[in-house]
Amino acid sequence: MKVQKFTLIIAPDPTEEEADKLYGVIDDGTLATIADIPQIHFHREATTLDSAIQSAIADVKSLGLEVLRVDTEPEAIASKGENIVKESGKALSDVATRLKEEKISLETLIAEEIPQLAKFYDVLVLPENLDMVTDRYLEPQHAEEIAQQLKAHPNIKCGDAFDLGIDSTHIHKHSDEIWAGTIWILDKVVLPFVINIVSSLLKNRPSKFPQPPKKMYAEVRYYESGKLKKITIQGEDEDGCRKMFKTIHESLKQENRQ
Repeated sequence: MKVQKFTLIIAPDPTEEEADKLYGVIDDGTLATIADIPQIHFHREATTLDSAIQSAIADVKSLGLEVLRVDTEPEAIASKGENIVKESGKALSDVATRLKEEKISLETLIAEEIPQLAKFYDVLVLPENLDMVTDRYLEPQHAEEIAQQLKAHPNIKCGDAFDLGIDSTHIHKHSDEIWAGTIWILDKVVLPFVINIVSSLLKNRPSKFPQPPKKMYAEVRYYESGKLKKITIQGEDEDGCRKMFKTIHESLKQENRQ
């Protein structure tokens, strides 16, 4: 079976109790509210997209919630990816094939494509194990939430694994920690927004967790003086995360002054 990706726009906005019940029924969807619109982003295994959507709608309706609209994001994103391929002259829509044929990690491949990617994106939110040579990249649920919030901002161009044609497995880590995958900064302008989103995730208790999340795990990539820099956020709290991102921001601003 294939993993089908789509979004259900729902109403009303679930209460904490309803959200807890929702996560008791589904384990392949992430509840989010973007621009005051409650929605569930699904990565559901099914033989067809239609069957995946119908089963997801049935799950949501069983909880007394209404489905207002279905967004089949893959088609829209695929179209966007095709435009990028045409404009850049790079076969970004066939990254998976390149990864297999060239036996390189996703991190190496992305680094090679940075000059082209930077024309279209300010930030990339990518799987957590992109430094491995593998055909199974793992995308934690909070990476998707961060990407969705960045994409919702009118002045930020955010891309994720799906935008680049990369096959990834959506995973849920049942803990009170934030797992954000890899955040690859292409333009320092996005850093304040990334900081705010991360702080919001650490401050506000996701309804499926019994306690407020306190720690965050993520890989951060950025370029300074033409060199790729890597920072690991290993169990940092909100203050720790803010300090790390602000250090990157100040470092990049200092580079521009030189």
